[in-house]
Amino acid sequence: MENSIELKFAAELINSAQLKGTLGKKSFKKEILALILLMFILTGIFFILFRFRNNEIFLSFVQTSREARIIMIYHSLSIPFIAVCTFWLLEFYNVREKMILTIKILILPGTFIASISGAIFAYTRIMLFHDFFYLGMFLVFISGCVFLASVWLKKGKFPYPEEELPEGSTIRGWSIEYFILTILAMSLLISSIIGALAAMENFVGTAFGLNPPREPIAFLAEYIIHDVSHDIVENSVKSHLHIMLVEASAMVMMIAFRYVKMPKNYYKFSLLLCIPGIIIISIGTWLVVFALPIAHMIIYAGSSFLLLASLFIIWFGWKEVAMEELREKYDKASFWKRTRSSFSDPIKSTFYFLLFFSYFVITLPGLIVAANLEKYRTPEYYELEIDFSIGHWHMLATLIATMLLLLAIDYYNVKGKIRKITGITIFLASLLSFGGGTAYTLRPLPDTIIEPYFMITIIGISFLFIGYTLGIFIIYKAYIKDRKQLKKANEADIQD
Repeated sequence: MENSIELKFAAELINSAQLKGTLGKKSFKKEILALILLMFILTGIFFILFRFRNNEIFLSFVQTSREARIIMIYHSLSIPFIAVCTFWLLEFYNVREKMILTIKILILPGTFIASISGAIFAYTRIMLFHDFFYLGMFLVFISGCVFLASVWLKKGKFPYPEEELPEGSTIRGWSIEYFILTILAMSLLISSIIGALAAMENFVGTAFGLNPPREPIAFLAEYIIHDVSHDIVENSVKSHLHIMLVEASAMVMMIAFRYVKMPKNYYKFSLLLCIPGIIIISIGTWLVVFALPIAHMIIYAGSSFLLLASLFIIWFGWKEVAMEELREKYDKASFWKRTRSSFSDPIKSTFYFLLFFSYFVITLPGLIVAANLEKYRTPEYYELEIDFSIGHWHMLATLIATMLLLLAIDYYNVKGKIRKITGITIFLASLLSFGGGTAYTLRPLPDTIIEPYFMITIIGISFLFIGYTLGIFIIYKAYIKDRKQLKKANEADIQD
């Protein structure tokens, strides 16, 4: 009985069309690599600049100046990340072909202009670069509008009737995948507008017409979250931060859905879970703007749908790794042998592990703090709540960035020992950095000895940076190798 089930599962994997939609279309590997390099270079520059704390050329480190600088750094790194996710979606999902060039013309220059100008403005305060930053943001936003139009669902006309969609991805002729992409793009655009309106009101006073107007100073969400009451600008910033992180995670999930081969019934069920998940979370975060007490409960409800959907990615992803390792021996292999084989590829296995690990370093800590919110809002826990807010958001952002890098390493077809070394390095670094960070942010009392947790986190981050460096190096090397092979093949065709 068990053998027949496994054979049926294997047959469904073989017949799965989840990657067929990407065959025969233009690849965006060059654009993805360029944006990954941009993020890596900017991260290295920011790391170096933070070392020159006492150098006057890098401005004063008073609180408001520091907060303004950090906000610009956030955007300088998050914009190329969203752009990378967009190109990954273009890589795996066929969109309206006539709109692809427009998306590229808008999003690539927009991302580079916004990221580089934002980074320069963060450390110089030269307003010209701030204006360029806004120009880049505007181009990226317009590219998002074009992306929305490129995936807009139209029964019988788009996705194109001749396109072979993955089994289990449609219901009554409608593509579930493209419906998710549509609501995901809409949510991102609306949430971007919320952030833009908050910035306008905070610095210009022209969005909400507050009376009296706010003092035009920068602030970080983690430092005002402890306050009893917030105005609409502060609530909008909290909403913007929450939703953009969640939607970035959902984009990575949509990439993973096309990456992992899944039987059609499970695939359909997991996709259907994403629809209420994204819609409910979006509504919950938008309600944060109006300071409604029920907002966070709605966010938790929506998150549960996405968490359940991610379990299918984890299970079938690990199972696929084990089947690739054991091949014809899979059916007769014991449970422990299958389990060991599911970790045979450090790159793929670490991706699925991080998705699973996120339950313990992101989801569970969030629920613990939410259940004890009254305690965390007391004066003696003030510093601890700030530490948790900073750590929680940073760990989520770093975790999804790490997962995307792992997908890139495998997709660029990196082989050999360096692949395993990189995968193991990122795996161990993730255990230390995310595990240590969780222990640090959930320490029992504010006066608890923190040095061990803090040092573990710093060691983990250092190794994670080494893993990133190795990963980007081998991706670049694999890309150059593919380009050379393609050039030789084209030259051979010309000679023939």
